[in-house]
Amino acid sequence: MLYFPEIFFWLFLIKSIKSQSISVGWQSTIEFSDIGMEYSPINKEILILNEIITDSLIICAQHCHSASSCHIFVYDSQSKYCHTYNGDANYTGLIVPSLSSESIVGFIELFPEQFTYRGSPCSFCQGSRYLQCVDSTCQCPPNTFYDGSICRSQRFLDGECFDDSHCRDDFHLTCSPMQTCTRKHSSILPMENSIKYIF
Repeated sequence: MLYFPEIFFWLFLIKSIKSQSISVGWQSTIEFSDIGMEYSPINKEILILNEIITDSLIICAQHCHSASSCHIFVYDSQSKYCHTYNGDANYTGLIVPSLSSESIVGFIELFPEQFTYRGSPCSFCQGSRYLQCVDSTCQCPPNTFYDGSICRSQRFLDGECFDDSHCRDDFHLTCSPMQTCTRKHSSILPMENSIKYIF
């Protein structure tokens, strides 16, 4: 059975780690849901990263922290399953009641200071968990967009958006005038003895 002291110990452990010689760019602050909750992703096949069996919530949290693309994890102390996910709890899924009374969700919080060096030369984001080197500058990871302060997960179909960068480009989504992510429609232009599709 999962007891709250384990969570408190993990929070203490995080604070202890921060006081040591770990790069600021790789530190994580983890927030936990109430016990008895789970994460319901919009697209599990795309968003799930890994599934392991472990005896500890702490090990599950460490497993997520060690993968830069992981932002959410679910641990069930009864089944010992640890699921790690890409995405976030606001736009790519929901925190919902679980059939297991011993399931808990942890999610890595994002702060503007983790993205201070966006746009800087790559030497500034070496060892960063939150930025990566793209074309010689520090940029948001794939399937995320910069909202002016942090890199957030791109939205799936029907997700809220304000411009095309907010929508999953690998799914060919675009931001509609209704400010929701929709599929890019093709138009057909007649040509001599052929049809040209423009996407």
